[in-house]
Amino acid sequence: MLNYIKVFSGNFTEVQRIFNELKSLNICAIIREKSMVDRLASSASSNQGPQQILVHKEEHNRAITIIKDLIAKYTKN
Repeated sequence: MLNYIKVFSGNFTEVQRIFNELKSLNICAIIREKSMVDRLASSASSNQGPQQILVHKEEHNRAITIIKDLIAKYTKN
């Protein structure tokens, strides 16, 4: 995991949407769910706790560009 960098964190729906888009563009991403300790410390109340998307450091810049475009697209709607 040393070569992987967090590029996004959010709820289950947001993470799945971005993860699937990255996958469709051949970017190998990993979803990591925050640990129970982290969730308790942040007082998250939903069953689906915050999740993170990590990508290999070599794909970081490309992934960030795609994520920014997706966020802009979804916030306009």
